Amino acid sequence: MAGNSVDIVFSDIHMPQMNGLQLLEHFEHADAPPKLVILSGYKQFDYAQKALRFGACEYLLKPIDVKTINRTLDKIEQSIFKSKIHLQDRGTPLTQQNETHPMEVDHVVNSVIDNTSEDGEKGRAIHKCIQYIEENYAEDLFLESVARHFSFNTSYFSHYFKVNTGTSFTQYLLQTRLGNGKALLEKTSLKIYEISKLIGFKETRYFNRVFKKEFGVTPMNYRRVFMIDSNMNAKQ
Repeated sequence: MAGNSVDIVFSDIHMPQMNGLQLLEHFEHADAPPKLVILSGYKQFDYAQKALRFGACEYLLKPIDVKTINRTLDKIEQSIFKSKIHLQDRGTPLTQQNETHPMEVDHVVNSVIDNTSEDGEKGRAIHKCIQYIEENYAEDLFLESVARHFSFNTSYFSHYFKVNTGTSFTQYLLQTRLGNGKALLEKTSLKIYEISKLIGFKETRYFNRVFKKEFGVTPMNYRRVFMIDSNMNAKQ
């Protein structure tokens, strides 16, 4: 793990060379420790409390089913996204994001039982991403660059974006560009190649092709039809 960036670690309490609590202690002084989930068959509260004080974010009792794992991953994803958005707003170094505060331990122990949702924070995080895309769609935006802007692993960001918006990053960016292109066709006299560049397309030919696929007509024909309809409505 030393040479790789890891966001989440699932660890059993009992392992051959190093037990789960020792692993937690090992990560305690890391610059960017991962989110730690302890798996155990021991139901004693002191195990959970000690694990959480060492930095674990969840303590799951075995046997564990798929729904519990998925729910835990979703919860941690929300937590990571919320932390990074919050730190970005404050300009705080991202290496501090996994710091665990002792006063929060009791709250986290309860959350292991309650599995409380964070839908409001998830909505805020997604809103931040969408806002960034809508403000920068004319630039050379790529999934990798936006994920890097929010300090996320690319595949994680791709999955999180699609799950919470219902569409892929690429499709959302494309629809944003085409929507703005359509508005420019309606409201300006700019040439097609000028509009193409303004909304982030390097090639006018590609803009024409994807616009026709989305709206059924080429940008030029769309403008002609729009102008005809507008003139007819003005005369009525």
